[in-house]
Amino acid sequence: MGAACPKCTSEYRISFGEKAVAFNLSKITEIVENYKTPALGKGELDIFLPKVSMAIEYDGRFWHKNRASDEKKNGICKRMEVELIRIREKGCPEIGGCKCYTVEHSDNESLSVAIRSIVDDVCSKLSISTDLTIDKERDTPRILEKKYLSKKEGSLVAGFPNLVKELHPSKNGTLNPEVIPTHSQKKLWWLGRCGHEWEAAVYSRAGNGNGCPYCSSNMVLPGFNDLKSKYPDIAAQWHPLMNGSLKPDQILSNSNKKYWWLGKCGHEWDAPASHRVSGRGCPICAGKRILIGFNDLKSQYPEIAAEWHPTKNKPLTPQTIAAKSNKKVWWRDNLGHEWQAVVHDRTDRGNGCPYCRNLSVLAGFNDLQSRYPDVAKDWDNELNPENHPKSYTGARKKGIGFVRNVDIVGNPGFGTGQ
Repeated sequence: MGAACPKCTSEYRISFGEKAVAFNLSKITEIVENYKTPALGKGELDIFLPKVSMAIEYDGRFWHKNRASDEKKNGICKRMEVELIRIREKGCPEIGGCKCYTVEHSDNESLSVAIRSIVDDVCSKLSISTDLTIDKERDTPRILEKKYLSKKEGSLVAGFPNLVKELHPSKNGTLNPEVIPTHSQKKLWWLGRCGHEWEAAVYSRAGNGNGCPYCSSNMVLPGFNDLKSKYPDIAAQWHPLMNGSLKPDQILSNSNKKYWWLGKCGHEWDAPASHRVSGRGCPICAGKRILIGFNDLKSQYPEIAAEWHPTKNKPLTPQTIAAKSNKKVWWRDNLGHEWQAVVHDRTDRGNGCPYCRNLSVLAGFNDLQSRYPDVAKDWDNELNPENHPKSYTGARKKGIGFVRNVDIVGNPGFGTGQ
């Protein structure tokens, strides 16, 4: 990959040495800079010479300390049948698998020798001769110009002129947007059309399309999108102690983080700010959370709680379930009858044992055969092959035949169930 140093733009990682190699080779053959191919994955070759199937990598000591990464690329090039030549600055670890030239960092003479050798090698492969002279002092202005133009082509100005209009006019110093690449991680100051000022990396704006973080509610701007400004009534219920030093003007109104609240009802609870602004109030008053002594079944309906089944609802207890809960649980009355019913059906509607109310049949207690054996003995099994006197409480059931050819209707004391 392209080398770089503190004197070169860290945004581009393109060194003068790499551009000097490309400048001279372009005089004798076709070159492709920053060559990409699927075989390299996310990687690329600094300089590729398609006519001779050769590639040049300039390895700066600041960016090429990972021997494994470079040797992996060597292997890929070998499989691609591309001859890879590396120019490596002193300080890079030694590697194998390719031809290497070692140069001193910022040393013109050693770089010129390496370029001369590569030029001769390429000319030999092309069966041509050249009178090219490597003169860094002479060529430096043109190399720098090419380097600048390369930056300009991939810059913020070239790719996103509309974003350039939002660069802050005074907070970025002497920044030149013509040499800031669109993938730069450098943080700059921006001034949006909305009038808000913020700091953000270039790539987050150009690559990810991020706009004003205040208008998109990704950052808090007191007086604009904070909870206190947008929902003062809800902010008034901000718990004065349980949130530490944090205040309602320091959080987003749509925050999904949980905070503590103190309602007008006097109850304390934690909930995301987004739940509060969507209309959710005290979960204790709404029966969503239990406050023992206030909304639990045992304290509010002790007589019903006394029929709570002692074993079949564990780990729930009458103190850990709301008096208006929609949950179906088990009950047992003083006669030992057991049944399932929704809690609020009992507390709101007063529903009790379904067997005692003859809504369900309990063999041996309210079935026809147990309560009215004289009637049950007349049951016609041929006409009622799928039924039995033990399955009915004695209420009318059309289609049930008796030897006496009568239905179970109008008998005093008969149940009202099936």
